[in-house]
Order: sequence, then structure tokens, then C-alpha cells
Amino acid sequence: MDIRNGQKGEIALDAERLHRRLARSLSRGWMVTVDYGHPARILYHPFARPHGTLSVHSGGRRGGDPLRNPGGQDLTAHVNWDALMRAGDAEGLHTDRLARQGLFLTEAGIFDFSAGDAEKWRIYRLVDPGGMGEELSVLIQSKGVTSASVTL
Repeated sequence: MDIRNGQKGEIALDAERLHRRLARSLSRGWMVTVDYGHPARILYHPFARPHGTLSVHSGGRRGGDPLRNPGGQDLTAHVNWDALMRAGDAEGLHTDRLARQGLFLTEAGIFDFSAGDAEKWRIYRLVDPGGMGEELSVLIQSKGVTSASVTL
């Protein structure tokens, strides 16, 4: 990872260790991880995210000083998908797919489960390319199964 002078970037020090632990607990099947994130080349690109991805959430609002109220607000940062894929590979997982949530859910037929227009609108918020559908990603890794046996 190459961070330029003045650029900010977050590193989750225990993410790989936790992912490896979870991978070891899986003897056969799939591990599905959903979160905000990018591969390292995008996550740490100096023009894409010069100020990093650290975000403060409190009282339903986003923004603020991350050091202002320790323990009284939520802090988040995007996942480095390369680190999680590498951790899974080290524990025998096969990376089957990394896709944006909107594409993944649409291909899985999520709209087939809606009972009416109001429900379709709620589902649309999950796949909206201007929102959660493009912001969240889905990482699918497997152990002891073939990727051809993945059924959406």
C-alpha cells in the first residue's frame, strides 16, 4: 500500500486475524461478508480518497470529530477487501466473488420476494446504484464446495 504525504487511510489491525479465525471455524460451506469497502488499489488511491474513509455517526447523523465523544458515537471505516481475501486464502477459503450489493441482490432475484409496490421500493433502496447498492459490497468465499454449486 502506498500512501502519499498528507493522505489519510485507515487500517483495521485485527480484521485479518478475525477473518482468519472465522475461516478456520468453517469446515465446509460459504462465508459471506457484507460491508462498505474496496480493493486496496481503490481504497488507498490518492485521488479517490485523499482523506480516507473514517466516518462518525451519532444520533442518526453522519459527521463530526471522531475524538470528541469517545464511546458516545460510532466510528466506521471502509474494509480493505484484498486483506480479507488474503486472510481467507491463508485459511483454505476460495474467493468465489466480490460484487457490489446491488448487482449481487438483483442477480439473486431479490425483487421476486416482494409482495407489492411498497415492498419493492424498500428493496430498491438496497440495490439503488446511487446509494447502498453501489456503496456496499458482498464477498463470497467457500471451503469444501465447488463454486459451481453456488445457487443464488
